Amino acid sequence: MATVRKEILTKAQPAQVWDAIRDVGALHTRLVPGFVTDTRLEPGARIVTFGNGAVLREPIVTLDEAAKRLVWSSEGGQATHYNSSVQVFTEEGGTRITWISDFLPDSLAKDMDSAMEAGATVMKKTLDKLATQSGGTLFFDQTQETIWQDLRVIDARLRSQYRLVYRPQHFKRDGSFHRIKLDSPTRGGVITSRSGYYAAP
Repeated sequence: MATVRKEILTKAQPAQVWDAIRDVGALHTRLVPGFVTDTRLEPGARIVTFGNGAVLREPIVTLDEAAKRLVWSSEGGQATHYNSSVQVFTEEGGTRITWISDFLPDSLAKDMDSAMEAGATVMKKTLDKLATQSGGTLFFDQTQETIWQDLRVIDARLRSQYRLVYRPQHFKRDGSFHRIKLDSPTRGGVITSRSGYYAAP
């Protein structure tokens, strides 16, 4: 049995990454857009349409919230056996994702490696973009001194935080990304905010 393993490092926070991965019906909008062009859910599985036109049924084997690990298999492709998993780990400065696929026959190894490399590249780009879109700051502390320094920064920011709520005139839950731009009339003012939101179906 052949195995292909990919390690993906992203600036996005582990909670953000896991939220995108565990949303098993949104591969094409939240995790690997373009690499996957459509995802449809059915009981216990998802039907995935890839950018090259291939359509596969992927039964969901395990969704482990505590371990932040998703496992699935695949039906309808060239593999006679296929089992794949992604797991999320906290990494300094962001998140590490481990993606492992086991499959038969071994002769698929080269094509599988190329496909997973393409998917991993899109995944990293998408999640890195998510990190900037959140408008937040990741604090990764390893010493008591830096923890207190960061807590002071957080306290100062919370004292100048405002919540704005609005509803678009033509709102559609179509999974698309809607950009938001905020400007300050005060010269020298600094705004930290999300760059937009996904209109989840």
